[in-house]
Amino acid sequence: MLYQALERVSAGIPTVSPSIEALRFQYCNDVRTNKGQPASRKLSTRELDVGTRLVRVRSAKLVAAELGLSELTVCTHRKNIFRKAGVHCVAELEKWLWKTGVLGPQ
Repeated sequence: MLYQALERVSAGIPTVSPSIEALRFQYCNDVRTNKGQPASRKLSTRELDVGTRLVRVRSAKLVAAELGLSELTVCTHRKNIFRKAGVHCVAELEKWLWKTGVLGPQ
């Protein structure tokens, strides 16, 4: 498992241990409501794209490279997404995106 993780990291693929992934899944499926604002505050198409990529990749630098944007632009989008969603970190954003139906089984 360590060897596989090192291969993924050396290839530039973010790696999360299965135990952390299980905790993240449990957190995102928690039945408690998010203390943020309701989902009625719409995100733009670009904000949804950036937000879902941030949840998947967890790095503004990598998201910027994927989209051909500057890292500062991605950070600005992230700031606006957090404000509109009423969240303070990417983990809370992931939970909010699951609850609003943006993220789901693929």
